Amino acid sequence: MKVNLKYEVIDILVNEFGFSKQSARVAYRAVLIALKRLLLSGIEVKIESLGKFSVKNMKARKVKSPLTIKRENGIVEVPARKSLSFQTSRVFKKMLNKDDL
Repeated sequence: MKVNLKYEVIDILVNEFGFSKQSARVAYRAVLIALKRLLLSGIEVKIESLGKFSVKNMKARKVKSPLTIKRENGIVEVPARKSLSFQTSRVFKKMLNKDDL
């Protein structure tokens, strides 16, 4: 099932925590901006009972490509890049694997 996270979070803030719609929008936006800034500056972000986000440096590497198999021996260079990684916490893994969800 697909949901729009922004609107779901805003609805939860309004209905369960008593935020006004405008305050909920501001809070949602502020949290996302803070997370982005921290991750872009290389800081690992841990969210209690959920997991941790981190930015990993991926090395440049050579891979076989079926699209270029007849030229250049099918080897393509993939440049170095950064990738966002998420590791689930043990607490959240246990919650996910409970039968009574």
